[in-house]
Amino acid sequence: SLYFEAEEDSFTMLAIPAAAAGVLYKEGSLSGEDILVKIKDVPSDKGRKIPKGEIVRSFEFNAYTANSDALSRIVFSPQKITLKMHYKVSSGYVDGTTILLSQVPRVLSIFYWNGLEWIKIGSNISTSEQTLSIQTEHLSKYAIVKSINSDKFTLTKRIPPIITPNNDGINDAAIFYFENPRNCDVVGRIFDLSGSLVADQLPGGPTSNSLRWDGKDDSGRIVDSGIYVYQLQTSEATLTGSVVVSK
Repeated sequence: SLYFEAEEDSFTMLAIPAAAAGVLYKEGSLSGEDILVKIKDVPSDKGRKIPKGEIVRSFEFNAYTANSDALSRIVFSPQKITLKMHYKVSSGYVDGTTILLSQVPRVLSIFYWNGLEWIKIGSNISTSEQTLSIQTEHLSKYAIVKSINSDKFTLTKRIPPIITPNNDGINDAAIFYFENPRNCDVVGRIFDLSGSLVADQLPGGPTSNSLRWDGKDDSGRIVDSGIYVYQLQTSEATLTGSVVVSK
């Protein structure tokens, strides 16, 4: 595995498994060059109010060529990378906040910036290490955010509202982000409006707390345009809603 640490805080880091690291070497990178990963603190974000919370600390996890040219989206596969972010402590509080250390599991979570909005993606919290971690398939800006965490399985975001599965790289799939505090197994299914099963066992999405539907049925065929029903099920809850497909 490869490990990268933040320039300002060695406890904030990125672990890339060997199976996913090929995109960083010139033989497998889109740029044809070896790729560097840098993690930078963004102090100007601290205290910033965003929908559903307030930023405690944020970092940019970015890829660069040897000439320091920033690269756009890199997708790590077949395994996700592990991102770990550190929060500082001062006099029994999370540094610069009114959050007591005993409140951390209830009120801190990781959000990521998708280029348009901040999205809550949950996290695994280690109070002993003072870190929050998540598995993800891409680099971006990520933030530790003060945001009340659910104590049960909850859908936090479904994007986009309409998918157009034509492989143009824009809105090709629906992503379901959720909070899963008990780490229950999550099964995702898609049905048509008649109740017939269209897609079973939806695959994992871009983060460890997400699922993805690419607009295809179980045979791999792109479905007809229309309204479909998603079902996200765990041992403790079943969540449903609609997805619109436009071809």
